[in-house]
Amino acid sequence: ADSGYALENFVLTPFRSAENGSPQHIFNKKHAAARNIVERTIGLLKSRFRCMQRSLNYEPGFACSIINVCCALHNICRKNTGPLQDDYCSYDENFDYEDPATEF
Repeated sequence: ADSGYALENFVLTPFRSAENGSPQHIFNKKHAAARNIVERTIGLLKSRFRCMQRSLNYEPGFACSIINVCCALHNICRKNTGPLQDDYCSYDENFDYEDPATEF
């Protein structure tokens, strides 16, 4: 696992030292892109809902319900008032995501 992930048997982590063009390297690039989307989504939810700015010390199922409700409310807000900020919603398909194995 890299420094961004705890070593768990249920977490998919990037491959270390994947050669350019290999299936592992392609996986790492897609993994980094997905992680980027997840991190931006969490940032957007934290900027809109104060309850997301702290630890959700609840049973996992209830914490999941809180997150789902925040996502639904965000979508309702977007539909009725537009996006919160374009910075949070943009995605650059041409961005070259770094190989997570080379990050410090």
